[in-house]
Amino acid sequence: MRIKKRLSLTMITLMCIPLIILAFMIYIYSSKTLAEKAQMTMNQVATIEGRALEILVRTKEEQVKILSVDKTVINILEKRQSKDDEGVSRELGDVESLLKHIEENEEECCGVYIIDCKGAIIASSKQKYIQSNMSINEDFKGVLKGKSVFKNIITQEKRKIQISLFL
Repeated sequence: MRIKKRLSLTMITLMCIPLIILAFMIYIYSSKTLAEKAQMTMNQVATIEGRALEILVRTKEEQVKILSVDKTVINILEKRQSKDDEGVSRELGDVESLLKHIEENEEECCGVYIIDCKGAIIASSKQKYIQSNMSINEDFKGVLKGKSVFKNIITQEKRKIQISLFL
């Protein structure tokens, strides 16, 4: 009688071991497959976002090029260089209106500035930055060296990207 009880327990145990091994193998295969698919999806998303960022940068570079040939911007820079403070004051309102218009029409924009090579902010879409100096700012130094600088800026409304370009 005792042998019969042990025999049934042994048979149940022997039948369960292959099932446990099979379940473990299915788990390993499934987790490996899911991890590979997740990695592939992340690579695709990163590639798409990289392309989108490239397009954004090219668009911003084109906007900066267009802004760099704008007559009001050129006039204020020329007057600033010739130390014509009265002329700068006259042109400042038009330039700031232009910069505010650009900022309002760009969803990801958090400020538009015209900065001379010495780091002085000549005009800004945000009045509080006028008369500030960026010469010690590392991003500004990078821009002067010809680098494009990217920085995430978190505002109260949402996350924005600061892109600094030198053309």
